[in-house]
Amino acid sequence: MLKFYADYFVRSSASLARLPHIVRNLKGWETVVHEELLNYKEECERTGFKQLARQAQRIINHVPLNSLPEELYADRRKKVEVLLGELFDSIVSKLESCLFLSIDRDKIGFYATDDIPHFGKDVDKAIPKSTYHVAEAGRCYALERWDACVHHLMLAVEEALRKWACNLKLKMDRPLILSNWESILNAARTRLMTLKN
Repeated sequence: MLKFYADYFVRSSASLARLPHIVRNLKGWETVVHEELLNYKEECERTGFKQLARQAQRIINHVPLNSLPEELYADRRKKVEVLLGELFDSIVSKLESCLFLSIDRDKIGFYATDDIPHFGKDVDKAIPKSTYHVAEAGRCYALERWDACVHHLMLAVEEALRKWACNLKLKMDRPLILSNWESILNAARTRLMTLKN
């Protein structure tokens, strides 16, 4: 899944839109264009837009940083201007081909691609099978997929119940992996009653 902050990418793309004007009208345009394209290429690589990064590199290769004869220089200038227009069209095309979802800043920490233990290392160590479900619940929470968030939290609790049942050596009607909340809690209730008597 593509993950990036849209503000920087949009600002980078907007600055590219003014580059053809700079190429046409600014003396010493080469340095400005070269630097902007390097920054944009880096952002494309970071966000996984590899084709756009390659296209930016092709333009960088055409920017004349060393002195050239006047006719070659004019030809390069025109070529860079045309390539910049093509790059901008490619950006629009790429953005039109993707669906972007937005995650509020206060929920970004919940959207981790790694299965980080949101309830801490002690819980992760005690109930390692629940870590995936807790992390997945975090991702669902960040994406505001409430039903899926609850589902994964219930599965995490189910793993905790199974661990608890194992530690208590509860006698189950079926294998523990196939036991649900009700059967585990009933077995625990039965065990508690026998301990009280």
